[in-house]
Amino acid sequence: MKKVLIAATFAVCASVASAQSESELDNAAVETSEQSVSYTVVSEGSMPNGTHAITVRSNDVGENTYTKFSVSCDPYLIGVVATADSMDELSDNPNNDPIMEEIVRGSGENQIADEACGI
Repeated sequence: MKKVLIAATFAVCASVASAQSESELDNAAVETSEQSVSYTVVSEGSMPNGTHAITVRSNDVGENTYTKFSVSCDPYLIGVVATADSMDELSDNPNNDPIMEEIVRGSGENQIADEACGI
């Protein structure tokens, strides 16, 4: 699971204020080297301390894993807020203080942060 989270490190904040704007995307695909697995950014929006992105990891047997990332556009950082089997469960146990890591250009995290930051 740790490799999956590292390889797909995408997620953004958990408990988000109801006044925050969130937009549905046209399923922005994220490139991955994992076979029989796809990652898609399904939502992004602003938060009090930055922005967030939600991704879904789908495998060839129909299992989905949703991850919410906290993204800082300046400096360019990303951290996992929550991972769950459905979007509804993402707010059950959020990490309100995720470890923010530098984003490697060209990585999956870079693609996710670009979506969240509107790059």
